[in-house]
Amino acid sequence: MKDNRIFDKFKSRLTAEAVIKACLAGATAGFIVGGLIALICWLCGYKAGVWIAIGAGAGTAVIAGLLTYFLKFKPSVRQAARRVDALGLEERAVTMLDYEEVDSYMASCQRDDARAHIDSVKASSLKMTMPKFLVAMTSCAAAFGITFSLVCGLYMGGVVSSPSGNVDPMESFIEATYIAEDGGEIDGETDQLLKFGEDATSVTAVALDGYVFVGWSDGNKNPGRTDLKVTADLEVTAMFESMNDGDNPEDGDFEGPGNEGDSASDQPADGSETDGSQGNEGDGNGSPGSSEGSGNGDQEGEGKGDGKGDGAGGKWSESNQIINGEIYYRDWLEQYYEEAMQEISSMDELPPELRKFIEAYFESV
Repeated sequence: MKDNRIFDKFKSRLTAEAVIKACLAGATAGFIVGGLIALICWLCGYKAGVWIAIGAGAGTAVIAGLLTYFLKFKPSVRQAARRVDALGLEERAVTMLDYEEVDSYMASCQRDDARAHIDSVKASSLKMTMPKFLVAMTSCAAAFGITFSLVCGLYMGGVVSSPSGNVDPMESFIEATYIAEDGGEIDGETDQLLKFGEDATSVTAVALDGYVFVGWSDGNKNPGRTDLKVTADLEVTAMFESMNDGDNPEDGDFEGPGNEGDSASDQPADGSETDGSQGNEGDGNGSPGSSEGSGNGDQEGEGKGDGKGDGAGGKWSESNQIINGEIYYRDWLEQYYEEAMQEISSMDELPPELRKFIEAYFESV
């Protein structure tokens, strides 16, 4: 088409107009798609839907814009001729295109006349126009898409709720955390992710050497625990106590048989007078009744002394102290030990660590 180049001066303006129209059409499609996705996600209670809506809307806008430009709005030579004729050329441009292949004298005269009129028209005289219905559609689509994208964003931020009342899938999970203080460890899974109302797996608080388990931070005294039907985040700490912090019988402050708050002691103070008790096969040497408790062990001591002699009636020594002159420490301990062991055996709910601790105490004394 040899006369097509005559319209080149109008091409830039017509192309810019076509690009704007394609952008409006693409934006209309993008806003509609994005708004629909945001609306559906909000109604279904899916918080992450706002990002899907934005991505889908942007992608739709690009694709729709390109398609409408090349298929609908890209200016052709004939469209340019019509736009130029609208400036007052009375269809001279269109007629010139219709007869551009005709070699008659009349056709040649018509083309020359059309060229002269087209050359006289300035490119700035060609005004860009936008269809009102396209502008209106884009405005309505933008309001729709932005509104529901904003609503979905507010729902994701927890500002508004979903009409469906559905809970986001990740919000239905519960965390159960088990922590051990110094002196112990947790046997089992310490960090558990549970479904709402699900049972946690069993864990056990295990004390290290020199420590004893004293309980969980929520008041549970059983070292082994299984939390059932957990409906809220759970965090508990296993507490341990050193056996040398006042509860050990080897410390001086253990509250056991003997004086209150002190370790048991039945050794008489130096200088006190004690009556010599009947000697029963002691290992002392000396005469009976002496102030130092001497005797051969098979004699009856009647003297007064400090009760610390080698004989002391044949019973007293550092490891076999007399309680009150009549009951010997070892005789009393054996009876008390048997009673204590029977009582411990009958306590089914007594934790194993505490049971071992009590038995170790009696064995130590």
